[in-house]
Amino acid sequence: MPAHTRRRPPSMPLPRRPALAARSASLIALLSACGEHTGDDPHAHGPDAARADAASAGPETPRPAHIEPGPGPELPQPPLLVDRDPAPDVLDVELTAREATAEYLPGRPTAVWGYDGQVPGPLLRARRGDRVIVRFRNDLPTATTIHWHGLRVPLEMDGVPVAGGIAPGGAFVYDFVVPDAGTFWFHPHVRSDEQVERGLYAPIIVDDPDEPAALTGLAERVLVLDDVLLEADGTLADFDYADDDAPLGAHAAHMGTVMLGRQGNLLLVNGAAHPTLTLDRGRPERWRLINAANARYLRLVAPGWRLTRIAGDAGLLPAPEPVDDGGLLLVPGARAELLVEATDATPATSTLTALPHDRGHGTGDAPAVVLATLNATGRAPEAPLALPQGLRSIDPLGPPATRATLVLSEKVASPGGHAGHGDSGAATGDETAAPEPVFLINDEVFPDVTPLTAAVGDVVEWAVVNDSEMSHPFHLHGFSFQVVPGDDGAGALAGWYDTVDVPGKGTLHLRFQPDDRPGLWMYHCHILEHAERGMIGLVDVTAR
Repeated sequence: MPAHTRRRPPSMPLPRRPALAARSASLIALLSACGEHTGDDPHAHGPDAARADAASAGPETPRPAHIEPGPGPELPQPPLLVDRDPAPDVLDVELTAREATAEYLPGRPTAVWGYDGQVPGPLLRARRGDRVIVRFRNDLPTATTIHWHGLRVPLEMDGVPVAGGIAPGGAFVYDFVVPDAGTFWFHPHVRSDEQVERGLYAPIIVDDPDEPAALTGLAERVLVLDDVLLEADGTLADFDYADDDAPLGAHAAHMGTVMLGRQGNLLLVNGAAHPTLTLDRGRPERWRLINAANARYLRLVAPGWRLTRIAGDAGLLPAPEPVDDGGLLLVPGARAELLVEATDATPATSTLTALPHDRGHGTGDAPAVVLATLNATGRAPEAPLALPQGLRSIDPLGPPATRATLVLSEKVASPGGHAGHGDSGAATGDETAAPEPVFLINDEVFPDVTPLTAAVGDVVEWAVVNDSEMSHPFHLHGFSFQVVPGDDGAGALAGWYDTVDVPGKGTLHLRFQPDDRPGLWMYHCHILEHAERGMIGLVDVTAR
């Protein structure tokens, strides 16, 4: 890797990286949840011991491990943002972020933040090549921004905080052209771990007038998937994991919120808990799926239904891909489009379920969770929908002009270190500091990072090496990439992506070709707690 000049970008503020609790019980809770032994008792480890240690140290607010309500009403669809401009190739909309109330659990209101007061926010829908103007106002009590996740927008429109972001009561006009068709989403990039969890996320669809005729006219649904961590009274669990006034259960009961990322105890589809989807067996549907969760990996199955993946992050795949019994893995930040069809064996009632997925630190032991009930009506067609074998032509990028290696790692900044996560001195330089996990790229913590370099027009290849035991979803701002084979010839993915999983102790090879949008672009882990605690890097795209 070539030498670079270390610099701190003045427009990107230091992410808030709170210490966990100074009290030893909180440290034990966090590290025990990660499967590491920290106490004197060789048998006192794991989540049950963590909860016991926390409970013995003080009162705990009751919180169910998982909330699994029965089937609810028909799935709502996000409302469409209203276009104020009559021109056919201009979408001009108004959008406000503000405080609101949701009722995820009946009779137990939850204070949320939402775009136009809704969770998820309204759907922004345009056509490829349209100019999009979003007149945004921030009515929140804190600064925020909008990041257009997956869209290749100008750098000044990317939503990275400038001068701290858009202040409360402030406004900003986002103005850009959408060059690619596909399913995308938007969310903040100021304290994203808290602001997204509070409800600030919304879908984007960019239509392609030239897509295959077999896909036009299909019944279509948007499914924005999320989870929320609720207390028994319906309020969102505390966000300040260092707050000594919070019950210790807030530090222990959800399996190490900072290390694993915040995983909720209630799953949502379009802001609804366990909704019902009624499908006509004779009418295939196109589902646009978005994983807006802070940290939850979703391995989705729908027993009895034929699922075919037709698109990934940035538009259609080269060819349809049947989804097998192992399900579709959707990592935080990623999107997929599915063709959903009935067969003769499709039951009248089934479920959309998230199967357990082992992403490290014992997460594979989690139970399967039902997201929605699927009701089938009518009669199945005699034959499945005839999709073309070629959905889209994608030329592979050529040999790289430059290469770089990105190593993802994690440490706990605690005196004496923590097995499996490194020692504290390198993380903080202060042996007396309160313990907290930090997440690194090339042994650096944002914003004290060394930017990589890439020239406009050059093909760039990155080897993203995960040196930790835990999977990390890797997201690149501003550009789409191809996942190419490694040295062993394995690991390639068909299509264009901006968010992919890098398994623990695994390596992925990515190639992209920057177009003429020079500047400092971010890449980061899309487990939002990891990004906010240092797992962010920069690439300096330079003009020729």
